[in-house]
Amino acid sequence: MTIVGAKNIVVFGAGISGLIAAINLAKAGFKVTVSERRDCIGGSPKWHPSVHQQVFDVQKTSEYLGIDISPCFSPVKKHVFYFYGRKSIIDVPVNSYVCEKGQRPASIENFLSEEAQRCGVDFVFNETLNSNALRLRRSSSSGCIVATGLEAELYKVLDIKHAAVRGFRASRAVNEGGTALSFFGDYTHHDFAYIASAGDLMFSLLFSRQGVNEKSLAVFSDHLRDSEGISFDNWHFSTGCVPLETNLEKNGVVLAGTIGGMIDPFFLNGISGALISGKIAALYFINPEESVKEFKRFTRNFHLKRALKVLSMMAPGKRFTFPVFTLINSKIKWVGVA
Repeated sequence: MTIVGAKNIVVFGAGISGLIAAINLAKAGFKVTVSERRDCIGGSPKWHPSVHQQVFDVQKTSEYLGIDISPCFSPVKKHVFYFYGRKSIIDVPVNSYVCEKGQRPASIENFLSEEAQRCGVDFVFNETLNSNALRLRRSSSSGCIVATGLEAELYKVLDIKHAAVRGFRASRAVNEGGTALSFFGDYTHHDFAYIASAGDLMFSLLFSRQGVNEKSLAVFSDHLRDSEGISFDNWHFSTGCVPLETNLEKNGVVLAGTIGGMIDPFFLNGISGALISGKIAALYFINPEESVKEFKRFTRNFHLKRALKVLSMMAPGKRFTFPVFTLINSKIKWVGVA
């Protein structure tokens, strides 16, 4: 089981939440090792490198984390929406940002891993986490944090209720970032597609919890080319899991990031949640009562927003009903946002 008083902590997963947890624990005097199944930081190459857009307060989040993350985020200069063929350019919120995730030097994971190394965190690569390895880890005197994102195997091993998410992703080089485009239509199957650019990378993702196929991609690609003059040559199909429940601790390990439920279930925005939950997972070993309190605070709307998403998927006449559900969702505090 998780040893609250342990001074040696192993963090599985070298993504955003795992690295934030490691940095905070190292600063608090713990001996921390980050274990990663791949040969580098940055998460699964099935999904990254990628660019993500989210509305949140970078300064307030930096203060909460005790880490200045502002170098990783660039303001969105322009945000375009396509809703069932209708185009609208919205006034960009003050706190709308893009950031790069993945293995490249410009990624937020690379920024955080350098900070972790300065704090004395050790890294072990090419170490697989499965049911046997997890059982051995839980029986040791070390604390354990699992921050494995969308990886399906660990949801099953830890008995976490989850849903599959499937998508097509692509990327290309650009001269300048700071653009976001969102697409809603029959081809998005109750979720959405987007394009976001940061630095010299433009990224596109068409995903759905209901599933997407080659026909969906063809329709989206045609719409993208005809409406914005943008095309990609390297589409790849990816799969993963998102949680249907929230857990700070499950079956003897502390959870951080997406696998713990720190992801907004309506649009699956999770950058802010990954940052916040890394801090909360570290706090579990420093002040467990405060950690539980903070976890509940940041996930209090998870089930409400998930129910709203289910209703939006069931409602007929998406062209008319989905904007209503989206408006209601915008009035509810997002999961994992400071």
